[in-house]
Amino acid sequence: NTSSFNGVFPIVIEGIQCLGSALLGGPTPTDEAMFEYGPDGLPLCRGCHCTPEWEEDPGAFVCPEEPPPTWRYGTEVIETLRSHVAINPIGLDCNPYADEGCDTTPSLEKGSWGDTAVCGLIYDVPGADDSGDCPLTNYTLKSFRTAEEAVSSNAVVTHKGHCGVCSTTEDLAAYMTHPDMVAEGRKCTHRALLSANGGRQCYEALGFTTPCATIWAQNSFNTASFCRAPCVRQLFSPANLPEPSCKLNECLYCDEIQSGRQFQLFAGRTRRNSGLRTPIMRPCKGFAFLEHTACPMDVVLGRNEDKGGDGKIEKD
Repeated sequence: NTSSFNGVFPIVIEGIQCLGSALLGGPTPTDEAMFEYGPDGLPLCRGCHCTPEWEEDPGAFVCPEEPPPTWRYGTEVIETLRSHVAINPIGLDCNPYADEGCDTTPSLEKGSWGDTAVCGLIYDVPGADDSGDCPLTNYTLKSFRTAEEAVSSNAVVTHKGHCGVCSTTEDLAAYMTHPDMVAEGRKCTHRALLSANGGRQCYEALGFTTPCATIWAQNSFNTASFCRAPCVRQLFSPANLPEPSCKLNECLYCDEIQSGRQFQLFAGRTRRNSGLRTPIMRPCKGFAFLEHTACPMDVVLGRNEDKGGDGKIEKD
């Protein structure tokens, strides 16, 4: 009846607000006494920018030798990448969290790519040289089995792993514009829990392409469905556990387990596999050591045999 609905409705709304705050884009308060901080203002775990895996023994953890990549990029790089156009963007017209047969257009070719795959950008630059303004504008997304294969094809490696719906440079620019996505992500999570279209539109307003905004909204809703209890319990908890493990808290770990695999499969690009750090420390595995540039002509013209277009490629 109406009276019982009126009594339940505020509780539902309050629950949605709590979930939205606690989930992926929620606030991540950090007790500054728990960690040391690097010169870029981001937390470090025993001097390392990334953490052990959830199941890994912290005592056996070894930090990667490579220095952490750039956290913040300048406006020129961001806006240039935002202006580049994918000739073959990957579309998403279904929900992989609800439909086992869901696939992208064109197909992701699930299971075809191993751990060494990378997503490359093949720029359309007939007869181009670097004597004047940067001629790079249009590009084709292409998955390669290895970084070496991409480099040999003069492709710019834009992230580790196969290409997906978030692999465009426009989506990369959106990640760079919102390096932590705390307040923005909280708002979009709220909207995704109330309306799929509202969540998608919110992520689009942050600069993400429609397919990428769609998987973000679907991810938010799925995590809310499976991670309500741990996320509400840890609403005001730091994102990472104390040293020596520094592992993700229970809420964020739940999101990794319940939603992360499908998100990574369909999105292709994540902040971690694009070499973009955030205030939330993540496991080192899968982190790419890439430096993105606005005009990687050396790679496009085949003059950079040791690096993949945007910079240094992680060696597994």
